[in-house]
Amino acid sequence: CEKLLKPFIEEINKRNTTYTLLEPSAGKGDILDYIDYLKDSHWNNIKHYFNIYAIEINDELQMILMGKHYSVIFDDFLKWKPSVLVDLIVMNPPFSNGDEHLLKAIEVLEEGKGGDIACILNHETLENPYSKKRQLLLSKLSQYQTNIETIQDAFKNSERKTGVEIDIIHVHIPERDLFEIDF
Repeated sequence: CEKLLKPFIEEINKRNTTYTLLEPSAGKGDILDYIDYLKDSHWNNIKHYFNIYAIEINDELQMILMGKHYSVIFDDFLKWKPSVLVDLIVMNPPFSNGDEHLLKAIEVLEEGKGGDIACILNHETLENPYSKKRQLLLSKLSQYQTNIETIQDAFKNSERKTGVEIDIIHVHIPERDLFEIDF
């Protein structure tokens, strides 16, 4: 989680406004718990107010998130029509369709005001672009300021152990004027 979030800590501190964060496919809230940990103890210089939202498709996991007082705003991220403007999307989507989730996150920020994405993705998703969705994802990533770091065995000591190679992807979608009119 630290590698996923570290690039955004300085940016968050520069803001004088509310910072809106979304975790789609939030599971039981491990990433959100880590963000709360950072806010409350480790990085005390995160002083600005956060709006934190979660999306989770599993009913039981939704209940866990709500029990932790996270705002669950929808169930299926891929079907979500944004109801809030988001500054940062932090995600660890299912590896089986991570390409779709990252494409949706890019779309949300493109249609919103811009922002940043921090995503954990199966390395094979980008390394093996055999499908049209994966090719589209590579094309989209090349349009924006993107940093990709590959990590071996990132989940070998996690609750659901796996030796899969992952990519930590940071994407910046430039801010745009929401009142821009195109004739």
